[in-house]
Amino acid sequence: MVKRYSFELSLHYELDDMAGFQMPNVPPRTRVVRWVEIPVAFALTIPAGHRVEEHMAQEHKGVANPVELVLRSTGVRARFAAACRTIHCAGYQWCSTWLISFGSLLILAALLLAPRAAAQVDPWEFEVYPYATEERGVVEFEADNAVVPNGHNNGGDGTAAGTYPSQGMWYDQYELTYGLTNRIEAAAYLNMAGPSDNGYHFAGSNFRLRGKLLNKGRLPVDVGWYIELEWHKTPEFDKDPLDLELRPIIQKNIGLWSILLNPQFEKSILVGPDKNKGFQFGYSTGVYYRLARYLSPGVEFYGAIGNIDDNTPLYHQQHYIFPVIRGKLLHGIEYNIGPGFGLTRGSDHVIMKLNVSLERFVGAVFGPSSDSGWFL
Repeated sequence: MVKRYSFELSLHYELDDMAGFQMPNVPPRTRVVRWVEIPVAFALTIPAGHRVEEHMAQEHKGVANPVELVLRSTGVRARFAAACRTIHCAGYQWCSTWLISFGSLLILAALLLAPRAAAQVDPWEFEVYPYATEERGVVEFEADNAVVPNGHNNGGDGTAAGTYPSQGMWYDQYELTYGLTNRIEAAAYLNMAGPSDNGYHFAGSNFRLRGKLLNKGRLPVDVGWYIELEWHKTPEFDKDPLDLELRPIIQKNIGLWSILLNPQFEKSILVGPDKNKGFQFGYSTGVYYRLARYLSPGVEFYGAIGNIDDNTPLYHQQHYIFPVIRGKLLHGIEYNIGPGFGLTRGSDHVIMKLNVSLERFVGAVFGPSSDSGWFL
């Protein structure tokens, strides 16, 4: 005859006849049958004639029930209830705090090895949008290019949101923008990616509208809006097939300085594993000094914190600083170039970006905007 006792501990593991584990003062015939997954209790089977006595162990510096395990190295706070028990078996006794300690290590290992929902920065678009839009009837072709010379070696880390690692990755975005009115533009994007030594791949398409509210100078800051649909992503580069992104655009010019703010609110919609989650928050910000038309040094900041209601731990978030130079050259050519440096452990260490665009007037479809209007 055997007796079966259940204890609360959150693990999934199986041992048979201790499987070679050396536990202090435990007779070899004592057998752990199963520890099952959170939050179900594990079971301990004791041979007939042995007795189990529970009491709080005073020698463990007042450890109480429940025991709180704080996994600071992963940013996860986990609680599990497990009273410190002393078990007497055939004259031997040991405190099940050993089980708690051993279990804690397994929980820690599981959390370290489990995939995390990291806060993602869009690596195809290291660009801060200004208040101004394309003029009516003007077409702009833009190529936003970034390469990661010093990144991560595992998919899902750094700027890599899919299965390919970010180390050595090329991100190329080709954008075609058309000025519908003096206040609204429309754009379509083609995203391509070149993983290190793994070819050149289609990674997704974006479609957006961007506009400005009121005329320049009517408010203390110039305000614009931005709405984008990210569509047809491939799982090798992003697990979410359809995302909606919203941005208010804020710009303030002070003398020769320009300050641009692009808060970002992004959400998976309709399909995909994260469609029922809330909005994620990120940002693109730039400060520039207009030294000359063709040369404006500045600094840009990009980052993301994850879901608004469930932030990713800081060291798994991505935050970058880019010292840049930008300007407008002859024949409608604009450029923006600079290195980016990761500010957190979850960021890629170094990113290089080069954005180049070309503008041409091709003809207007809609009439001019009214000076007294505020939207169209």
